[in-house]
Amino acid sequence: MLIPDITVKYAVIAFGLSCLLCFISSIAVLILTHPGRIFTIKPQYKAVHWLSLAYPYFINATVLLALPYIPLIFLKTLHYSESSTGFFAAVLRTAAFVLILSRLSDRYYLPEVSSTYHRRDWEGVNRILLNRFRMLAGLCTPYLIIMFAFGKYLLGLFGEGFENQYFILIVFTIGIILGIFGGISNNIMQVLGNKNLALSLSIFMLVLLIALGLVLIPPFGVEGAIIALIISILFVNIIEVVYLWRVHGVKVI
Repeated sequence: MLIPDITVKYAVIAFGLSCLLCFISSIAVLILTHPGRIFTIKPQYKAVHWLSLAYPYFINATVLLALPYIPLIFLKTLHYSESSTGFFAAVLRTAAFVLILSRLSDRYYLPEVSSTYHRRDWEGVNRILLNRFRMLAGLCTPYLIIMFAFGKYLLGLFGEGFENQYFILIVFTIGIILGIFGGISNNIMQVLGNKNLALSLSIFMLVLLIALGLVLIPPFGVEGAIIALIISILFVNIIEVVYLWRVHGVKVI
């Protein structure tokens, strides 16, 4: 087995380091985007002012970073299976291309969306998002075909018995692909000034994942963890996509 059993301790440490990096990056973004507001205030108030600006972005990003760690911790503490965390990690790593693609597409298109929004060019915003949708569809379709054809072989590289999670890999891949089409919606809400609503929805996603994990993971193990993660992501994505369409006229999908 190439993936060792993942303990709660290591998951918590990894999550803590991710939070620290997220906080540092939030401060860096604020320095770059609000230099006039930050560097003109009195020195004794700078830290408080930075935190007042950064906390919605920091908490929101931290919550999103926590999502994959919650099922890992639950699998270890609730399912009592030595191999369940390894199976989940193998599925997650095999489908990692989709998650990386989502991050890259968001980083590429968000600056365009932001600058176009500030010009109040709503048609331009929708045009950019349509281009993003076409790009993701063009890349995800062959990737899904590869997973159907070679997913069992790829899982087998992680160790004996991992290929038995082939069906779960396909379900997870399809769910994540559907999720990344609307995944940019939370970031767009922040660009449009709805950062507190975006934060609230991210926290709701985390709470929903915890609730579903407590219900599904004890009886179903890895399958329950995957289903809980997919339902949480897709449910909140649908809310965000509908909100942007109905309130702002922004068509993410």
